[in-house]
Amino acid sequence: MITTILVDDEPRGINTLRHMLEMNCPEVKIIDECSSADEAKEKIGLLKPNLVFLDILMPGKNSLQMLNE
Repeated sequence: MITTILVDDEPRGINTLRHMLEMNCPEVKIIDECSSADEAKEKIGLLKPNLVFLDILMPGKNSLQMLNE
């Protein structure tokens, strides 16, 4: 099982990605969903997923800035 976190500030983006993963990737288990880079950073450190899907452009800090931290 591959654990993953979905990160997107738009609920529609998370819903679409969740649906695509559920339909096409049964080996991927979504363990959390985040709507900001700061929330994602905290959850990644806590949950240690194997994979993270990141929306690049988000209000405040973007995903690339988060990754640099």
